[in-house]
Amino acid sequence: MEVAIQQLYQAYKKCHKGKAKTSQAQSYSAKLIDNIFATHSVLHSNTYQPQPYTCFVATNGVKPREIYAADFSDRVVHHWLVDKLEKIINPKFIYYSYANQVGKGTHFGVNALQKMLRKVNTDNYYLQLDIHNFFYSIDKKILLSLLAKYLKNAIKKHSIHPEQAKDYYQLCAKILKRPQAKNQLSDAQLSTIPPHKQLRNIIAGKGLPIRNITSQCFGNVYLNELDQFIKHELNVKYFVRFVDDFVLLGKQSELQHWQQAIELFLQQKLCLRLKPGTLLKPINSGIDFLGYIIYLHYQLTRKSVIHNFYQKLKKWHQDNHIKTKNGVLFQLTIDKITHINSLFFSYLGHFKPAKAHKVLQQKIQQFPWLSLFFYQQNNQYRSTLHNKFADNFSQQLNFFNYFFQDFVVITQIGKAFILGNDTTQKPIRQLTAYLKIQQSNKQSYVFISEQGYAHNRLKQRRVRQLFIANHQQFTHNTPHCISSQAISL
Repeated sequence: MEVAIQQLYQAYKKCHKGKAKTSQAQSYSAKLIDNIFATHSVLHSNTYQPQPYTCFVATNGVKPREIYAADFSDRVVHHWLVDKLEKIINPKFIYYSYANQVGKGTHFGVNALQKMLRKVNTDNYYLQLDIHNFFYSIDKKILLSLLAKYLKNAIKKHSIHPEQAKDYYQLCAKILKRPQAKNQLSDAQLSTIPPHKQLRNIIAGKGLPIRNITSQCFGNVYLNELDQFIKHELNVKYFVRFVDDFVLLGKQSELQHWQQAIELFLQQKLCLRLKPGTLLKPINSGIDFLGYIIYLHYQLTRKSVIHNFYQKLKKWHQDNHIKTKNGVLFQLTIDKITHINSLFFSYLGHFKPAKAHKVLQQKIQQFPWLSLFFYQQNNQYRSTLHNKFADNFSQQLNFFNYFFQDFVVITQIGKAFILGNDTTQKPIRQLTAYLKIQQSNKQSYVFISEQGYAHNRLKQRRVRQLFIANHQQFTHNTPHCISSQAISL
């Protein structure tokens, strides 16, 4: 198989992004050159075989999910292969097919559907359909035949050589074999997952492990057949799909006819079936799609999304604070800061199209410490827990002193620490005793520690401890709103 070392390295970088702290990523990166060449060798010689998967239950979504995570070396291969396949297949997709495509996320899909609503008559209806147990129902023989069709067309158009097409097809076939797990889930873990959502219960020749990049790519290939049928055979003008959830707009009689045709097509051509229950309603009632309730001229955030945000904030607070006699203490490691930042900003991104300002205000009232963790500058939220924009120590110091005006600001400088803007240094060995004194005196404080380097030999400084005394009153019910001139960044 023809494989370029540089392409494998680019695939590794995509794999490594966001996964740098995992043990497999660190192990692969520790001997990066050797591992890249080993991966290249087995691909080049056509002796590549996938390693056993790691099976676990993901609980960071709405429902627990069984995950089969590929070995890091296999994920490098997956990224390399998907990049090749997408260049061949993605141009064949319809414009209004979303999910797992660059620039076509949830916001793109929601906005596209809203634009369609404005183009149809207000007395029209929408039909929302969902495919039952999609990834676990994919027929691998049908999928391979579809991949073969695209590869043959690419050969005819001289996009790839026949040898390359054969190599890609064989590699897909290897990846599509039923995954072998290196570990077993416990009975307690399995009890949280419905039987039809467990890969071991799926009949041979069907089912793909979810959340793998290859599964996402193969899912798009599989349902492109449905997209083409709806657009070019049923001639549906207003239609959007995000993975296995899709919406059609039209007259009530048309939608009922289309549903019957879609059910028959899915059954006969793709061995799939729709979820029971039909959602056929007037468009004026709002469409519940991708976490939003979409109307002609505005969007609302789904209540379940707001509830999930509340539950995740509540869990983070429970896991990361210590209630003492005189107040509340937050011990903030880099991982904990990363977690709360990613949680807050991901939901902030979801709320933004719906302009859910009141939702944020409500959550900040329910969790007042959020007003200490985040601030708003030029209509953008940022974290007060570290200043990644600082160019020197003075800017770092001004930053923390500004946002924690009602706190004693304790900043580490090497093996010493200072208080506020006072440059008098105290030895770091006295820090623990000093913090205990502050707590016993019911004095709120924030300790800023050195944690690696930022740039130009400037130490990175982050909030390591935040103690809020019982009497401490939050002066802001919403995050700080400041101008760019209010503080030297």
